[in-house]
Amino acid sequence: MRKHFTMLLALWMAAVSCAACGGKEASIQKTDTAPSAQTTDTTQDTEETGPQLNIPTEDHGGQDFHILVPTEKAYEFVTESTGEVVNDVVFQRSQKTEEHFGIRFSYQYEFGNWETRDSYNNFIKNAVLSGDSTYDVATGFVVCTLPIYMQGSLLNLMTLEDLHLDNPWWMNDQYENLNVNGQLFCAFGDANLSVYKDCSVVYFNKKVLTDFKLEDPYALVREGTWTKEKMLTMAEAVMTDLDGDTKITPTTDRIGVYGQGVPIRAFQTAFDVEIITTDENGNRIVSELTDRIAQTHEWITGFMKKPYMYGEFGPVDFYQFCGIFADNRSLFHVSFIYVLEGELMRNMDADFGIVPYPKFDEAQTQYRTQIGTSSNIVFMPKTAADPNLSCRVLEVLNYYSMLDVIPVYYTVALENKYTRDNDVPEMLALIREGMIMDFSFAYSTCFNNGFPNTILTENDINIASRMKSVEKTWTKDLEQLTKISD
Repeated sequence: MRKHFTMLLALWMAAVSCAACGGKEASIQKTDTAPSAQTTDTTQDTEETGPQLNIPTEDHGGQDFHILVPTEKAYEFVTESTGEVVNDVVFQRSQKTEEHFGIRFSYQYEFGNWETRDSYNNFIKNAVLSGDSTYDVATGFVVCTLPIYMQGSLLNLMTLEDLHLDNPWWMNDQYENLNVNGQLFCAFGDANLSVYKDCSVVYFNKKVLTDFKLEDPYALVREGTWTKEKMLTMAEAVMTDLDGDTKITPTTDRIGVYGQGVPIRAFQTAFDVEIITTDENGNRIVSELTDRIAQTHEWITGFMKKPYMYGEFGPVDFYQFCGIFADNRSLFHVSFIYVLEGELMRNMDADFGIVPYPKFDEAQTQYRTQIGTSSNIVFMPKTAADPNLSCRVLEVLNYYSMLDVIPVYYTVALENKYTRDNDVPEMLALIREGMIMDFSFAYSTCFNNGFPNTILTENDINIASRMKSVEKTWTKDLEQLTKISD
């Protein structure tokens, strides 16, 4: 995912001891061109191996800097210190950014999930339509808010000279994955902690693994042999009719794999399959049906067909959803990182491990991780008062997040508080390195006749006929996306 991933791992190890108590002061290098606002040279020495932040301090007289935030993602932009380590380092990161620019963050929290997306998006659209420059930055669930670019509400980020998405505190593949006709209307950075919380992972129950004398998933990952077929073989091996009624029922018996709709769909990304791809000219097109797509469809629909695999679609309480796994009645549980914060996972008697999603086969070179479509992402309303100031603020905010917040979240929260073995840091690094937001997931709500990211999870359909039936409609949708971006 990141060009600088190896370098950053070293940086994190150096930074984590001080990050837990508020982080170290960032090193600032003076740029050749000063911003229009009053600036102060605060040039400091930077870690020799670390990334450089080339943005001088500014003094904007304590002016308010307004950010629209979904209430559900308020933990990314907190307003006070509470004593909880991740909360407090997020708060301190924001304070450092405020001091750097002489601004004061002002957050507007509104409910912005799937059910409330229309009312949330209206805050942005109405501001743009009325010429209101209230919002310097807007954030939102990627799948819920991104489509409003089609109403002309968002700036093309590629036109903003003070935004540099090649910096390591941004996710470097996002332009390739999310651009429409060379334009980009959203951006993921390290300030978006939800990106890390919402990514898909595989949990395995160590008691069930030991009881059935199965191979160690950690070893399989390291060997490059952790594949979809290996996962199925292990899942089938643990299937047990616990209640003696001669049939397998997920709620009463032991099954192999348990999952919910969105994490199940994430196997599409894990198997390196794209439903929407690009041609030689960079234009978005519907993928041709390949053996890999057909086999992926067959494998994923196994969740609805095979007795040792079970999936649920629709609204689910993810924390309660872990109950079968916590009760030792499932070997694998496909879900999100953030379920670790629930009591069922933290308090379960059996130990558990975490691995990336399996590869399609051993020939696949990298383990891939789908970023959740409910992750928070940054947008720039067309009426933002000073878009380039907003860009500079975002650069510094994400820089401090990379330096302070992410190491604390991984090292203090995930590795020490929520997980139970010494293999987790290595696995989390692999999971993070493979993170990606697939185009069909991010733009799914911009398509008619079914979302591209769901086509491989539709049960009891012929994938060839289904893709043929939607190709024309989706091609028109892609043409419309491109036309609007023009």
